Amino acid sequence: MNTAHRYRALGVLAAVALAGTGLTACSSGTTTETEQARALLVADVARVQHAVAAHEASRARRAVARLESDVHRLEMSGELSSTAAHAVLAAAVRVR
Repeated sequence: MNTAHRYRALGVLAAVALAGTGLTACSSGTTTETEQARALLVADVARVQHAVAAHEASRARRAVARLESDVHRLEMSGELSSTAAHAVLAAAVRVR
């Protein structure tokens, strides 16, 4: 994948994370938990972006794997909607 495609995919990831699309407070959750989930995704995306910008493929793969893991965990806990999770994961696949 060329750099332009990677940056487009990263743009999708960043938009989802920064906008908090699909982040929900579960019935027992609080706004603080939703903010923490958003902050986690933003940090994950930043790690991916930095690795890609530095042309460090192995670090980028690890960062994407961490993002994917966090997305799955947030989806399973009800803090991230399935729609948003699928959007982030689809973009993450394009970054690889």
